[in-house]
Amino acid sequence: MLKRISALFFTLCPVASAIAQETYFLTRGRPESDFSDFVIALSDPSKIARARAIAAGKARGWVAGTVLKGTQPYNPRWHFYIESSSISFPQVSIEVCDATPSYVESHLDEVGSAFLPKSHWCPWHQSIIKELDFTPSRR
Repeated sequence: MLKRISALFFTLCPVASAIAQETYFLTRGRPESDFSDFVIALSDPSKIARARAIAAGKARGWVAGTVLKGTQPYNPRWHFYIESSSISFPQVSIEVCDATPSYVESHLDEVGSAFLPKSHWCPWHQSIIKELDFTPSRR
């Protein structure tokens, strides 16, 4: 019995780690500058496929999602990030959620109030540029 459980465990471990693996994408706003670069992390295979299609010019949409305060190793410049599970790729959205990454950074204390209600961010001019080859270091 223990042998069967061990075999099942080692069979499922690679599957579980493949499901949880994140893929990172660089987004860039207009006008293009280093201060408009923002990285998102995705782990949902359908969202990863959509982001790849947008980066390749085969699909349209920009990034939208819920802003969380804190830093991430894949986006060290900013003191916020987008919750991966909340990310979507709309083609239409309301103006109240549009802002540049630097504006969000400058007004981070106001996120969730009249500025970015419900912490929803949809930077209209932020396009997915490319997939990044990033491996976070283990702590």
